[in-house]
Amino acid sequence: SFDIVMALHLIEHLNEPRSFLREAFRVLKPDGDLLLITPNVRSFQALFRGAAWRSAIRDHLYLFSSRTLATMLKCEGFTTRYLGTWGGWPAGMRPGILKRPLDALAKRLGWGDVMVLRAAKSGLGAAGISSSTG
Repeated sequence: SFDIVMALHLIEHLNEPRSFLREAFRVLKPDGDLLLITPNVRSFQALFRGAAWRSAIRDHLYLFSSRTLATMLKCEGFTTRYLGTWGGWPAGMRPGILKRPLDALAKRLGWGDVMVLRAAKSGLGAAGISSSTG
C-alpha cells in the first residue's frame, strides 16, 4: 500500500482512465492521496485556440474539465481535497504585456491550461474541498 499515487500528465494518455483510478484507489492506504496533473479542456487557451491548442494532440486520448475529473474521482470513491489550475495566456503570444494579468485571472477563474487535483481515498468529505478558484 502507498501513501500517495502521483499521475503527472498521464491520465489523458490512458485507454481506460477509470481502470487506473480504481487501481490507484485499491493500492492507496486509508487516507492516502492521489495527485493528478492533466490539461484542462475548459482552459482559456483550449477555448481560444480550439484545434490549435497545444494539448489537442492525438496522444491525448481523453481530455478532462475539472468537473468531469472530479465527478469521475467521486464515482471511484475519492474525495477531492484540492483542485486548481495554472497558465492562461500562451507564452510568446502578443501582446506579451497581458501574460501575467491573464494568467492570474485564468488561475482565479479555474481557466488555467493545466489542472492539479488532490483526492483522498477517504477522510475529509465534501467540506474538505478547497480550490484555487474560490
